[in-house]
Amino acid sequence: PSYNKNLPQYSYCSINNQMTEEEDANSINSREDDNNILIYGPLVYCFHCIHNKRIICYVLLTIGLLFAIFSTVFVLLNQNNHIRPVTKSIQLKIYSLNNWAIPGNPDKEERLKELRTVLRNESFDIFILQGLWMEYDHTSIREALPSDKSMTDFRELANSNICDGRITRGGCSGLSIVYKNNGTTKRSSSFDLYTYRGSIFTTDGTLGKGIGRLRLKIQDFIVEIFTTHVHDSEVYYQDLQTRELMSYVSKSPADLIILGAAIQSTPNERGYRNIMTYDATAKISNTAQKYFPSNWNDPNAHGTFNMPQNKFTPKGNVPKITDFAFAASALDYSVSVIQFYNPIFEKKYPFNVSLSNHEVIGLDIKVEA
Repeated sequence: PSYNKNLPQYSYCSINNQMTEEEDANSINSREDDNNILIYGPLVYCFHCIHNKRIICYVLLTIGLLFAIFSTVFVLLNQNNHIRPVTKSIQLKIYSLNNWAIPGNPDKEERLKELRTVLRNESFDIFILQGLWMEYDHTSIREALPSDKSMTDFRELANSNICDGRITRGGCSGLSIVYKNNGTTKRSSSFDLYTYRGSIFTTDGTLGKGIGRLRLKIQDFIVEIFTTHVHDSEVYYQDLQTRELMSYVSKSPADLIILGAAIQSTPNERGYRNIMTYDATAKISNTAQKYFPSNWNDPNAHGTFNMPQNKFTPKGNVPKITDFAFAASALDYSVSVIQFYNPIFEKKYPFNVSLSNHEVIGLDIKVEA
């Protein structure tokens, strides 16, 4: 190597050592850079790869899930005809009677005695009563019931603020419901007084007629029973009351809705038409019409008032259909009428007189979800 001969020997060595150190440092830095490239370069690359693979995995998982969902739906739709769905159903025996228990009416005590016999001995799920006006009559019936049957309280389906029932029937509704309590849970009950009840100078104007409602849970079904006793004669009030009645019935959310009604008008009159046409979405049906589609409205065959066999029918009176049992389902469940009939209990036991001047309505009904 060349060097300045004029420099001292130690200066040359110092410069030479300094150059060597700089070369070594540069060499080390160069190796470190190479090592950084060798080590961190693949890591950065791998990070990008992993990030991209994660996105791809998410996309593939989403596609897989969507495919599984659509495949399941497709299979279920195509096998629908081959799978029998699990269903639930109940069948109920129901009676409804306007029992005409007005104080002073013919043979009232004898008829109530017969009614107690029927309620005690007959097998049924629900027995709807209209016209049970006095508290002491209600008490006599309730105390005669067996342990597996219950009855609404006297003022439970009435306006307790105005109902007397001890001395007169003023302000009372006359509504009661008897039901089998074995396997049945009472959910609620209520009463709504009719807004228009008639002139206070008439009998109906002094009463507390309205809409009684009892909600039961029977097995897996919510069953709501409505009952009413409409104005006895004036079409104007029958019209208003049946419209008000249906404003409540049509809003029921129950699996099975039953309406036992003494509407005091025939199928050709406004009161009945209001019930059947109030709300098309309610899909309420006349149980007699479902069972006897061809002649349900023939009063000679299916009358409930002024029937010849009834001991309280005056001679020459024309039979009428004025009492009805309606059914519906808020959930559009299948409602079938297995049987519809007018039982004559006085022949079965036998009794000396008819239970009422009205006939009992009997039906076996099945609801299937």
